[in-house]
Amino acid sequence: MTTALAQEFLQAYPTPGAVAALTERQWQRWAHAHRLSEARTQELWAVLQQPQLPVPAHVVRAKARLMQALVTELEPVVAAVEAYRQAVEDFFAGMPAAQWIRTLPIGEHGITAPTLWARLGDAPGRWESFQHLQAQAGSVPVTVKSGKQQIVHGDQSPAISAERDGYIASTGN
Repeated sequence: MTTALAQEFLQAYPTPGAVAALTERQWQRWAHAHRLSEARTQELWAVLQQPQLPVPAHVVRAKARLMQALVTELEPVVAAVEAYRQAVEDFFAGMPAAQWIRTLPIGEHGITAPTLWARLGDAPGRWESFQHLQAQAGSVPVTVKSGKQQIVHGDQSPAISAERDGYIASTGN
């Protein structure tokens, strides 16, 4: 579920009891109003129909209030992130290099061309050659020799490695 979709669902059905009372017809109407595909609607309906652990009523009341407060607090954060993303996209679109950079095959790995460009910077004379840029990005192979053993691996700068490791940890890949 997207953040906006999850927020709206949690506001409409804030407790396990509210979800349990949801009929398939009501779910179909809600899903249609939120433009979910038929496959996604059925997939989520199957998840909603799974049995829930029993929770005491006083815990449900307290946690439902907490969840509603957190959803309310999340709204301006989501709006600010979207505004920031749009500002980056708008800035990037105005750059002469934007058209050819968008042709690079980088979007399928969770990073967008504007994000990559923001990480690299827009100073055209910053790198002496493409090898210099590769070294900065950490994609230059390095050969390590010791006795009869030889290992070739990518040498990554600490900043790029930390970002990559954080991305891997956050996505589970």
